Amino acid sequence: MIDQYLTQTATLMRPTALAADGSRTYESSSITCRMEPKNRLVTNAKGEEVTSKARLFTTTKVNIGDVILHGGREWPVVAVFERWSMSAISHYEVYF
Repeated sequence: MIDQYLTQTATLMRPTALAADGSRTYESSSITCRMEPKNRLVTNAKGEEVTSKARLFTTTKVNIGDVILHGGREWPVVAVFERWSMSAISHYEVYF
């Protein structure tokens, strides 16, 4: 149902390893999505309340700590919410 609104694409980067110099390596894949500016107070993984700058809708599972490349910018994921239909996950709301 939400698929008709997912008219954009972005690159999902998942951390795969930590290099000896402290930098992260990522595995990337293309996802369909809809991204929009949205200021919202969300709770991050540390339990702190932070103000998000944007949100993204997608049917692809996204995790806190992933990075989204969209519009020439890297967006680190700070919060993810599963949105359910009657008995299954419909989509994910991702906040940056």
